[in-house]
Amino acid sequence: DPGEGTSFLSLDLVEGTNDFVIEIDSLDSTDSYSVSIDRDSTPPALEFNEEEYQGSTLTTLREVSGHCEEGLLVRISSQVQSRDIICPEGGQFSINITVPGEAGQHIIEGFSMDQAKNTKSHQIEVLKQDWIDWAIDDAQSSGTMLWVFSAGVVSLLAAIVVLTLRISSRRARGAE
Repeated sequence: DPGEGTSFLSLDLVEGTNDFVIEIDSLDSTDSYSVSIDRDSTPPALEFNEEEYQGSTLTTLREVSGHCEEGLLVRISSQVQSRDIICPEGGQFSINITVPGEAGQHIIEGFSMDQAKNTKSHQIEVLKQDWIDWAIDDAQSSGTMLWVFSAGVVSLLAAIVVLTLRISSRRARGAE
């Protein structure tokens, strides 16, 4: 009987918009229907890195910046904090996130999902250091602490020389 049957169509979809014309024969004519189907299986853009500066490994507040897909929700998380942003126009973002206060490597994770429920995750490791570890690393890489340690050594040597000269001059005066 006409109108009681159901037909299933298998359509091969390509990424993007797929336009089809479906023709159905009826009793005395052929009916045409236009169908447009969007296929989106591409995950959204999401990448970020830590913005490092001298001494950044000492603090628990870290700045991460990167690229995301405009208008989508982006969640950036650490073990102690989670922050949500809507990706701004231009797709570039920068956000501060807190990491644990204990020294060691800590993970910062990011997650985004588009309207088609495609997801993208990204993660980075950041280093949290205690002051002494940072000072040693900084001195080894010829940073500020190298100059501080050098100035300290020079000052110590100068103090030793001055004390030695004073003691020598007092002994010389006492021997006269």
